[in-house]
Amino acid sequence: MPALVPDSTATPPLFPWEDHPAFRFTFLQHFTQPGDREALETIGRLLYDAALEMSGKWPTGPESVTRGELRAVLADLRHAESFITSVAHSRHVTSLSAEDERLTYMVDDMAHYVDRAAKILETLIGPLWTGGKRS
Repeated sequence: MPALVPDSTATPPLFPWEDHPAFRFTFLQHFTQPGDREALETIGRLLYDAALEMSGKWPTGPESVTRGELRAVLADLRHAESFITSVAHSRHVTSLSAEDERLTYMVDDMAHYVDRAAKILETLIGPLWTGGKRS
């Protein structure tokens, strides 16, 4: 039987997701005024806390909580894959410094690794559904 006590030797996550539960950093990076990102993160935490507080009052979802969580991860992986691809291809549509252009070449393969991770997850839980359509 598995232990019910957390493993004290487990390594904590390098980036605790619950510190940033609501808004993607690909969105937040557009807010460059001092304090704006922090304000949005505060709003995001408030929304997250409210969602958790109300979750017991909402109808149950079409699948288990675990599958729903993994489907959310899959959606975020697909978002990251697409965003990385757009950064990598920016060299084709805009003038970049030599260093930035070098970065776009270096991250080009990264989208393939994220796609591979997403495909593994899809084999476990099925394809991502968005707006009533399979993606």
